[in-house]
Amino acid sequence: MTKTTTSAAATTEAGRIIPIILSIDIGSSSIRCTPFVHTTNLNDDDNHHEEEKDLALAASSTNDDTVPLARLSLVPLHKCSSVCQRSSVEPETGRIILEQARCPSTSNTASASVSTCTISTMWQDIDSCIDDTLHHLRTKPWESVVCCPPHTQQQENGHEEEQQEQEYHEQTSKITSTSSSSSSSSSSSSIFYDHLEVESFPQHRFEIVAVGITSFVMNFVGILSSSTSPCDDDDKEKNMTSDVTTACHIRTDGKYTCSYACNTNSVQQQCLELQNALGETREWNIYQRTGAPIHPAYALGQLRDLYDTLERRQEQEREQHEQSSILQWTSIASICIANWTGKDILSIPISYSEASWTGMLDFRTGSWDEECLSLLPISCRNALPQVVGGGGGGGGQTEENLEPYVEGISQVYQKRWPEFQKTCKFVLGWGDGACATIGSKCTSVNRIAVTIGTSAAARLLLRLPLFKKDKGSSCDNQGQDNLGDGHNASNEVLHEIPMGLFCYRVDRDRVLLGGALTDGGSVIAWLRELLNLKSQQEYNQCQEKAALGYMTCAASAAHENRQVTSLSKALTLLPFLSGERSTGFRVGATGCISGISRCTTSVDLLRECLESVVLRINAILELFQKAVIFDNASSPPTIIASGNALEKSDLWRRMLADCSGMTVVLDEDAHEGTSRGAAIMVAKVLLLLNDSNSNMEVPTTEQLSILHQTIPEELH
Repeated sequence: MTKTTTSAAATTEAGRIIPIILSIDIGSSSIRCTPFVHTTNLNDDDNHHEEEKDLALAASSTNDDTVPLARLSLVPLHKCSSVCQRSSVEPETGRIILEQARCPSTSNTASASVSTCTISTMWQDIDSCIDDTLHHLRTKPWESVVCCPPHTQQQENGHEEEQQEQEYHEQTSKITSTSSSSSSSSSSSSIFYDHLEVESFPQHRFEIVAVGITSFVMNFVGILSSSTSPCDDDDKEKNMTSDVTTACHIRTDGKYTCSYACNTNSVQQQCLELQNALGETREWNIYQRTGAPIHPAYALGQLRDLYDTLERRQEQEREQHEQSSILQWTSIASICIANWTGKDILSIPISYSEASWTGMLDFRTGSWDEECLSLLPISCRNALPQVVGGGGGGGGQTEENLEPYVEGISQVYQKRWPEFQKTCKFVLGWGDGACATIGSKCTSVNRIAVTIGTSAAARLLLRLPLFKKDKGSSCDNQGQDNLGDGHNASNEVLHEIPMGLFCYRVDRDRVLLGGALTDGGSVIAWLRELLNLKSQQEYNQCQEKAALGYMTCAASAAHENRQVTSLSKALTLLPFLSGERSTGFRVGATGCISGISRCTTSVDLLRECLESVVLRINAILELFQKAVIFDNASSPPTIIASGNALEKSDLWRRMLADCSGMTVVLDEDAHEGTSRGAAIMVAKVLLLLNDSNSNMEVPTTEQLSILHQTIPEELH
């Protein structure tokens, strides 16, 4: 231990440059930037390389065909993270909020003058998060930031900083002692530098070697025809502090955006008309190719509705329409990359993951689905972006050799962020669901990622390489001939996707099977507002009563050898406050509460809200049994919990375990797993670039670092 500390200090003082990956998580309610030390990039010729590897060795289950996860070693610097709270999506309309007013906080809100408020764009808020993270990296002693366990970051309101630090050191000591008692240092998948004792650590040097971006999906942003990108450095300097949408004259407008949250009457009508025109067979075939049903949450109905609106506007105000026509559709991540690199936005593709979440990508081939394209106006088809490695827009051009990243930072941003390598790689974006699954260590078929945040989802990551058709070959309309081949996927994926699930392409080798609920934690937020449970204390008291009643019921059920049932039998709640996605995907569905009487209490309502979300998630889990062959005997499926709402609620995890009959695990690294997943994906890209074997598979399944596990009552 002493030898390692001395070596680390010596190499730092000698000026070693520490490689950093920035992971940017653009959520619907916040933006987060988290730095990760990328130990894979440390110089192999350095005398201290082996000691550095010992400090940051990631655990993995390896076999002859996979790369040890230690080669993707990532050290999260949680105390250097920065967070910007912002609402990015309008409820119901689904419009992406690209600009919003920010007013200085004041004790007397009535006295706040509108003139003191400023307009902040999404791109400025993202840049500010990076500014803050770089500031933390430059100024904070690293011995206080490297080893911070994720779960000590989320303390209840009112806890003092000193208490947080004490709990953190206690937790670190516990984890360190657990790791040291293991048979080898590689038995722990958590990476900590808690033993570094460097007096002059603010003098460390670091550089940003790559940036990964994950965002809420689906998201689609229209680039207006008056955009002029790329822009020269003088223009960028002039506009860095202006209120234009981006620094590179990339014009956007919130009216020309699409997102997963759309549930307007006009888009619902578009979806119903599509379903009637297609008929059941064609609709089913599209679903089997794209992995997404015809539904307002996807781009097809939203784009048709938006172009109908544009056409009506053109008839009324032709000149104005010409100025506001859409040149290209793209993603939030690709706009960020165009901004930072100074590249032409029209040359930046989107990733398989982002394209697949629109519901218009054939997830087997990685190309836009031809039948979906035929249902769009020609002007819309021509405005679709290229998809990395797959079919693109602009008349269906194919780009087979596009790299999944853009290299190089613009001069303006190099001046603003001097720690960025000139060859920094900005990797194309991923959907937050894919990154959350990977970051939660759910990379094998027996681990199911269940997330409850604002929304909720259950997901499985499955191996399914892209299918490339030979010239002259054909695939049947249902696209089922190549859903899986005998070697790669037959033990994971069945012949068709059960109705109620989605299936999205993640990368060339993997797809994400799952189901999503628009309302998860938002159901509880709605109830708190309805019942005026504004203070945390009032809500906690209500939740404690709900938990006590549930545990009493569970104990009684166990004693009588029967399944746990709902306590509030008279109450039934359908949590479709923002419409229904999985499993019914019913267009225009609304929420419902039935069985209310004078005896109904706030505790009853809270318990039923929690149960209703769990029951919807369990319906998704049951569909997994139809799509995937689980080895329940030797390796039964386990639920890995993530998302603030699920992580903080013991009662919710207990209900989920009892309802599903599966063990629910809270892992040490699951918190902010979305950021972690993006960093892992970036590390994979860098590793493949530096390795001559392009067919390697990374990463392998990580060993869990269990903080808490909830075993179903029936298994006790």
